[in-house]
Amino acid sequence: TVQSERGTAQRNVQRNWDRSSGKGTYSSETTGPGGKTVTRQGTVEKTGEGSYHQTGTITGPQGHTTDVDRTSTRNDDGSRTVNTTYTNEKGETKTVDKTITKTEDGRSMTGSYQTSTGKSGTIESKTTVEDGKIKTTGSVTNQDGKTWSRTAETSKTDTGLHRDIAVTNPEGKTRDRSVDIQVTTKTVTP
Repeated sequence: TVQSERGTAQRNVQRNWDRSSGKGTYSSETTGPGGKTVTRQGTVEKTGEGSYHQTGTITGPQGHTTDVDRTSTRNDDGSRTVNTTYTNEKGETKTVDKTITKTEDGRSMTGSYQTSTGKSGTIESKTTVEDGKIKTTGSVTNQDGKTWSRTAETSKTDTGLHRDIAVTNPEGKTRDRSVDIQVTTKTVTP
């Protein structure tokens, strides 16, 4: 459950993993403050040591679907390469390529994106853990050189997590918001 100034959002997630076969399934349902629901479902298969292939579908509030094809590969230097292609009902695609690297105090990510409609850009983020808080800073720069930046600070509470978020647009205007996340775990025994 996520509580913010916009209202309450609810997310239910289910994951199943068969260690012997190296295959699993996932599904989630997220309902926003306005009652609109987004669902995700798909399969994951282990393709090598520390490497996986995921395929799935995202269904939006209006019933429109987006197919997801993702490979996650662990590299020899300990970094991870993640390549994702999203395909909508019109056949339009968006490809996102990321490299995630562990650092002394967290991790960093660099990458790029490109769409079949001519949009492209770069993405980067850095996550650190300090004084029991997780701090993430990131940015997206598009093909026109315009940059959006985001910072988030997450801390534990008695009931879950509290997150402060600030997003700054290319014109320098910053929008702040806070969310409280209540985590409920249910263990299902087959």
